[in-house]
Amino acid sequence: MHPSPPIFCSRPVYNYFLEALEHMDTMDGLLQAAIAISMHGDPKTYPEQILEQMQDLSDRVLEQCHTETPKALVSHLHDVMFDQLGFEGNGEHYDDVANSLLSQVLATRKGIPITLSLIYVITAHDLGLPTVGINTPGHFLAAVEVDSDVMLVDPFNGGRILTDEQAVEIIENVTGAMIDEDNAQALFEPATHHQWIERLINNLIAVYHRMGSPRDLSAMRELKRLLLMSIGEEEA
Repeated sequence: MHPSPPIFCSRPVYNYFLEALEHMDTMDGLLQAAIAISMHGDPKTYPEQILEQMQDLSDRVLEQCHTETPKALVSHLHDVMFDQLGFEGNGEHYDDVANSLLSQVLATRKGIPITLSLIYVITAHDLGLPTVGINTPGHFLAAVEVDSDVMLVDPFNGGRILTDEQAVEIIENVTGAMIDEDNAQALFEPATHHQWIERLINNLIAVYHRMGSPRDLSAMRELKRLLLMSIGEEEA
């Protein structure tokens, strides 16, 4: 990839995002891309600090877990993340730009479904649990495998475990669209890391547009262009 120099993004943000794209199929690449986005919106974002905070989260779970069975790990993950630390959805100020910035979500422990799911999935992965983000429209979810059963998790609502029917109801409430039962299962496809980051960027594009912040809007479009270029190269 030989992109043009950035115009609206700072060079450190642009370069860090480019580095992330080189290994976007890994959890490290996904996390790095989210950190790069946070670096733009919050200049006080320091990658090393974010990585340390994420590691501390998984370490805290392991410290409290006496047996590392999948069921115990998930139970302690939920206890630490939602009960002890209080990560939750910011329903009162849903459109606040801070909800899409990883540094701010880690600081305030409030966010939107896509950023809270990111923290949940990366932590679960660090604990050795098979886990993915679920690209459900209007309300991003997480899924984690426990003893051959896949649990659908809603980190925005305190880590609530959902049935497919409950997830469909949430999606219908958020999007205002009725979902045909025959097509419901297609909603629960795992998100690729590219899809995850594109959706996070699209959220910020919408927020910055509403805020009337053209420079930030253009910066996100620069990152999105890089992301789409990398997808095109992989498919070529």
